[in-house]
Amino acid sequence: MRIPGAICIIALTLFTAACILPAYGAEAVKSTKMPAARGKDAIETRFLNTADEIIKKQKELNVTDEQVVKIKELITLTLNEIMQRNAGIDAITVEINTISWESPFDMDPIEKLALEKQHLIAEKDKSVIGSYKKLSQLLTDEQREALKNSR
Repeated sequence: MRIPGAICIIALTLFTAACILPAYGAEAVKSTKMPAARGKDAIETRFLNTADEIIKKQKELNVTDEQVVKIKELITLTLNEIMQRNAGIDAITVEINTISWESPFDMDPIEKLALEKQHLIAEKDKSVIGSYKKLSQLLTDEQREALKNSR
């Protein structure tokens, strides 16, 4: 089993994220607008675009500075969570690819890894949905209605 390689990939990804996020964190929070996505990244994109829209329309929506700070913190935490989960998913993908190149290869480990990968993807989606819910809870009913009408 090649778990040490997977752990190295995860550690390298987390180290890179830890180095890059403080340097570019402020810029990433200023504009998290992402192009419309379909499929696996649609939930992440919708969350980030909504958060970005709230920040950009702060005065129009009567969003307080305290709410903006909380939204930016939520964006940062969510982006960190997404990066960590993506690192785990990528490590499993590498492991699956490594096993599939072996001749002859056994399907049992690949099936187990595929199930684990699906589980991690589902957990990531649940996490982003939770962040989206927290984002909605940060706004008052009037602010949510104003955001809905401004679209």
